[in-house]
Amino acid sequence: MKKLSKEKKKELVSHLTEDIKESNVNLLVGFTGLSVADMQGLRRDLSGIGCNMKVVKNTLIEKTYGNIEREDLCKDLTGSVFVVWSSGNDEIGVLKKLLLFKEKTEKIDLKTGIINSRVFSEDELTRLGKLPDRKQIEAAVVFNLRMPLTRIINSLRYPAARLISNLNQIADTKKER
Repeated sequence: MKKLSKEKKKELVSHLTEDIKESNVNLLVGFTGLSVADMQGLRRDLSGIGCNMKVVKNTLIEKTYGNIEREDLCKDLTGSVFVVWSSGNDEIGVLKKLLLFKEKTEKIDLKTGIINSRVFSEDELTRLGKLPDRKQIEAAVVFNLRMPLTRIINSLRYPAARLISNLNQIADTKKER
């Protein structure tokens, strides 16, 4: 990372602080040995679901989280870290993208994160990432809401269909005789 002047660092911290305050999802992710192409691919995947990602020095991350009174998240930060944040509603989708990338490359580690103002550890984030995403949950709810009505319609339709089938069988047997 190129050398930044103090003014640029202050500006970066203030912009990052504002973005993180407004976000629903805010994750600290460590990485090692990640190529530029992999980083750009991950950034492109995350931007496709409304996420932002920025590689930031640990000291600037500490100042940023200090501004929002969450400096406890930064106490164990070591190595290269990037910040992922999103104001969207698909928190699980963000985690799924990161965990899929982690499985594929084995070059990133979820350190910690804030989702809807609650702090999560690495293990909790991994468990959350295994949950169904928002679209799957919405589809399941719609399916379960429709199922009783579908069953009622089928139960009303079935006796009539069975009666018609029985009458057709009787008519066929009478024709054969």
